[in-house]
Amino acid sequence: MVNFLDLSTAGITDVPRVIALVRSCTIETNPPFLQIWNHPAFLKLLKLFVVNETFNSLTLHAFTAFWPDIKDSTRTAFHALVRTPHLRTLSLHRFGRVLSDLFDGSTLKNLHLYCAPDPQARPLSELASPPLLETLVADNMFPILKDPLRSGFFPFPHLKKLVLDINQESHTDVAYGLARGSRYLHELELIFTNYRVWVLPEDRPFDLGQLPSLRHIKLVMHVRGAIGTKPLKKLWRFLASPLAANTPVLLETIEFEVTHEILSNLDGTHWKALDNAISQRHLSHVRKVHVKAHFHILGLTHFRADFSTSALEEKRRQLFNTFFPRARSNKAIDFTIQVEGEIVARMFWSLY
Repeated sequence: MVNFLDLSTAGITDVPRVIALVRSCTIETNPPFLQIWNHPAFLKLLKLFVVNETFNSLTLHAFTAFWPDIKDSTRTAFHALVRTPHLRTLSLHRFGRVLSDLFDGSTLKNLHLYCAPDPQARPLSELASPPLLETLVADNMFPILKDPLRSGFFPFPHLKKLVLDINQESHTDVAYGLARGSRYLHELELIFTNYRVWVLPEDRPFDLGQLPSLRHIKLVMHVRGAIGTKPLKKLWRFLASPLAANTPVLLETIEFEVTHEILSNLDGTHWKALDNAISQRHLSHVRKVHVKAHFHILGLTHFRADFSTSALEEKRRQLFNTFFPRARSNKAIDFTIQVEGEIVARMFWSLY
């Protein structure tokens, strides 16, 4: 469309008119273009987006960049863009030392935040004027909620969709605090990393009965062979409603997505715990359950010549069907299983 770097030498009147029609923009840096954030062209682009009232979505992927290293003029222009009434969606990835003040006073509706905070960064909930977010997708590196929250204070009451990485116990508190604090939360996705499932204590359960607007929940986890699928047994805790076990919640869709090594001694009891969870009385409104099992086949060369990934996937799919007898026999539920296999090197898998 436009040579990005040519913007640095173009006057405002020389900028192609098509820029004024742009509604969204994604910029991703890779070597050798790591300094693009300090290039005059990026500054010019930000200024153009500030005055372009049709522009509503910006995504920035940094290979590696520290916010304080970006020039003052560029950061000032970026702050101005974030505070415009027309920017609705902002996605920031792999920036370091980001200050929470960047989001104060913005009218953002959708925030995707995968950045490391500055040591002085306050939680988003402590901003003087936090954005009225409807969608929040984050890896939980950046502080979101103050612990503990002030009684009766809910900083993001309009959240409709929440997607969070859970890689330590406090992140489960954050997820439940955000979920309970919104009257409109419709979709919740929790992604468990570090090969563990973090649950709240028994005296502070994750209670679906306290989330009246929730219709869709997705639970994602990654497990390794040394640990096996035992953590799966904890996932049912996120489908519980202990305060009103016999009162139906309005949840309609449940998804499980599990990535694990191919296991010769796959323990079906761990999966059957999920089948039992799906069949609880308070989940009688559930109409769709989808299970996705993505397994890694370790090694690159030790396979027979007639080895077929697709054949193994089909065998696994048949096996997984036996783990969910109650869900499969429930005629009110559209139950589906998706199985995918991938051959990976042991060294590569160790990076997960």
